[in-house]
Amino acid sequence: MSIPRPLHHSSWSRSSLPSWSRLEFPPSGWIALNTDGAVSNSTSLGSTAGLLRGSLGNWLGGFSKSLGITSPVHAEFEGLKLAWSQGYEKVQCQVDSSDVFNMVSYANARSSPLSLARSIASLRDRGWAIEYKLILRDANVAADIIAKSSLRQTPAQMFLDSAPSFLQNTLGNDISSLFNTAH
Repeated sequence: MSIPRPLHHSSWSRSSLPSWSRLEFPPSGWIALNTDGAVSNSTSLGSTAGLLRGSLGNWLGGFSKSLGITSPVHAEFEGLKLAWSQGYEKVQCQVDSSDVFNMVSYANARSSPLSLARSIASLRDRGWAIEYKLILRDANVAADIIAKSSLRQTPAQMFLDSAPSFLQNTLGNDISSLFNTAH
């Protein structure tokens, strides 16, 4: 079985050999997009969520969406749609699933049998810079918390212009840990 080669495109990039990393700030001038999904054990219905942060870890926006039956790729799609709609031109997608990372970051996403992978490839080609970074699961806690909380939410979709109160401690811990490792 051959491993697909990454597409080298001027508007997005990924490393040829993914490696896992901890949470870190995106480069100056970039934003970080963290996404995640959750599935209810009792209903088997899913939700997706994500957040956008600046190069200093500051909250720029977020979303949560109840979806019914879904896949982890849907979270990435919704997050990219949000980043595009907010006008961000340089987005570092921090993904904690190697399956999602491989599905959305290779050139063959355009010809994938999964419509979401093709939709992500279409978004990727809109003339902005997108970089994929594979992160550890514990570096994606904030997105995970939002996704789990959105299992019970109405309306079905929400834009979060400010960080929810239940997320404040997690975001503070993220920023503290980043500054502690940076110095």
